[in-house]
Amino acid sequence: MWNESGGRGSKQLAVGGSRWTERCRRECVRKLQFWVIDQVRKFAHAEPFEHFAIELSSGAMLFVHSRDHIATTDLGTGRVAILADDGTFDVISGLHITRVRKLTLEEQIQ
Repeated sequence: MWNESGGRGSKQLAVGGSRWTERCRRECVRKLQFWVIDQVRKFAHAEPFEHFAIELSSGAMLFVHSRDHIATTDLGTGRVAILADDGTFDVISGLHITRVRKLTLEEQIQ
């Protein structure tokens, strides 16, 4: 639960009993989303490459079967673009990525 409270002109947020300034909260979120983008990059550039999945906050899962089908950027909020075999692509904000994991053998076959 977020509660706003005053403090010498600085907007503060109370989160679970601790206080964060708005600036601190934004900085923590920014670091977290870039950490997630870095995790995606580690999977994308791994040697040897292994198929992996990116799970989203919506519950959707995107599969990456080749390093040629993924791109990342640090601009703005950090983004990941995934190209599908049919030529379509998805662009995802780092804020919506909840998990990056190696695909199981069963998932790779599908």
